[in-house]
Amino acid sequence: MLILTNIFRINGAGVICYDGLLKIIADMAGGNHIIIPCSIHETIVMSEKTWLDEQVLQEMVYSVNREEVPADEILSDHPFRYEREMNRLCMI
Repeated sequence: MLILTNIFRINGAGVICYDGLLKIIADMAGGNHIIIPCSIHETIVMSEKTWLDEQVLQEMVYSVNREEVPADEILSDHPFRYEREMNRLCMI
């Protein structure tokens, strides 16, 4: 599992858009990844093999956003999957 942010740890979730970053991570780890948008400040990237139930993952992201993240810092209520072979990011 990786936590992605910028060096300031403020408004750092956008680093997932850095050209080629997700592909580099997937190539090093050898597979698809799940991206969890924690807040506008950071995202969590983990192996797709870690999560078997997409519904549980969706509910977890939504619940954490409602209970723990200030409304103005919510990035998304949906997790994403990075598909290594297609080099694309898809909402789950």
